[in-house]
Amino acid sequence: SKLWGIRPFELETKITTTKNTVSLSEMQLNAGRSDLKGNVQVGWEKRPFSVQGKLESTYFDIYDILEASKEEQEVKNPAENKTKIFSTNKLPFDLLKQVNADLQLNIGHLKFSNDISDYAAVNSTVLIKNAELAMPAQIRLFGGTIQNQLKVQANKQKVILKTEAANIQLDKMKRLSKDIQNSRLNFALSLEGTGESLHQLVASAQGN
Repeated sequence: SKLWGIRPFELETKITTTKNTVSLSEMQLNAGRSDLKGNVQVGWEKRPFSVQGKLESTYFDIYDILEASKEEQEVKNPAENKTKIFSTNKLPFDLLKQVNADLQLNIGHLKFSNDISDYAAVNSTVLIKNAELAMPAQIRLFGGTIQNQLKVQANKQKVILKTEAANIQLDKMKRLSKDIQNSRLNFALSLEGTGESLHQLVASAQGN
């Protein structure tokens, strides 16, 4: 796993196969303090491939998985990363054309940044059909709630993002905690962009 920048982990699962499917049931993954369990079924009787399943985690820290954090890489190569705020690499739109998916994801405590002194609770569904990704999510973070709607239309290379956040406590961010106390933030965001890379999406984004 180190070849892909992933730390060693343990995975136990029961594998059942038929002519057209592979099922991973009773799955249990452990990496450092993080855990992940669930069931996933992959089928290829028809094209595109189908993926169905449900994944749950009590505690998931991304730093338990990644070999090197983003911050460490920027320190090693500051000049190289300075001008690459948004990647110009092509986004994997073609992947959405090759798979249909219905995957539920629930994480009780998600740690995704060392700059944040709080854990996120995530309840999300990943739906991919007819080369279109829909990913509605409810996120509890910073003492508030974030309702997120992400849609990706591969054939049009279009990304649509709608977010509503309520009662976000800014002093739960480490960089702001010394300067901001007892502040609450509410906002609504609606963006739409087209392009084959993240850089193009951001450059073309329009919304409120």
